[in-house]
Amino acid sequence: MLKKLALIGLICLGLVGCSNVKEDKSKVTMEDTTNATEESSGKVEMYDSNLEYVSSGVESPSGGYIESKFVIKNNTKDTINTISLVINELDKDGNIVDVTSPQEPTKVKAGQTITMRGTHKEGEVSSAELVSFSYYDSKGEYIEGDFPEGITVNMK
Repeated sequence: MLKKLALIGLICLGLVGCSNVKEDKSKVTMEDTTNATEESSGKVEMYDSNLEYVSSGVESPSGGYIESKFVIKNNTKDTINTISLVINELDKDGNIVDVTSPQEPTKVKAGQTITMRGTHKEGEVSSAELVSFSYYDSKGEYIEGDFPEGITVNMK
């Protein structure tokens, strides 16, 4: 019985090591780029990611809710699908009061943009901060990564 439990444990550990999750964390250093984290050297650190932040905005309040919108570009050479974002909802002091995770279960071709929206309760959120993304590539592989810090949209 003990041998069977040990064998099952080894099989479980082996399966965990076979995960197909990839993380996009490669970085490049650039001289001047907006929406990136500034380092003390005066250079700017920006993530070289497969999804690129293009622009953001806010849609007019309706029914007590307001929507942030983020335009994201597929910089891969592949059609990707089921894109998810993580958006921090910040109060007036910059503290995280909630998190929303919009998801679009559609295919986005290489070079194509998609507008994704987060819904927020009007008056409770001062700004929305784009944090990270995930999607599936054409092989069904799950990819996730982070956007550079500082991509926010003011909700007022």
